[in-house]
Amino acid sequence: NALGRTQGETWAQPLEQMLRDPDAFVRRRAAVALLRLGTPRIAPFVEAPACTPDDLRPVWVAGGLLHGTQTANDVLSCAGAAEFVRELLPLSEIEAVLRGPSEASQRRGALRALQVLAPERVEATAAALRFDPDPVVRAEAAVAETTPVRA
Repeated sequence: NALGRTQGETWAQPLEQMLRDPDAFVRRRAAVALLRLGTPRIAPFVEAPACTPDDLRPVWVAGGLLHGTQTANDVLSCAGAAEFVRELLPLSEIEAVLRGPSEASQRRGALRALQVLAPERVEATAAALRFDPDPVVRAEAAVAETTPVRA
């Protein structure tokens, strides 16, 4: 996983090849690393996780949540996906993104992850994000505040 955070696009192609490894654990670790890289190569996987192998689907659904192609309810409906959300964006990182300076896409992903990992905190967080400088963050916050996530 450190590989995914530190090596950049150089590793995207080998990691993508590892998605075809016979070992499911290796495939999942490669998918997590690709998500952490943030490479455009992940787009087909997070946009259509249902078209991916069953063992990778929870990883891609979790990644789709952070990239805005899946909802919190999608994550909660996919066995194992919430654990990958927790791995990709732990609560401590969510708090740091929401507290400090961050890009709008990071704030949106953090709000979505919070809906899965700490739904009891969504209302207060969404209320604070209603004053965000980014209009898309404000719109997502308004939706999150009024849309219940089913457990």
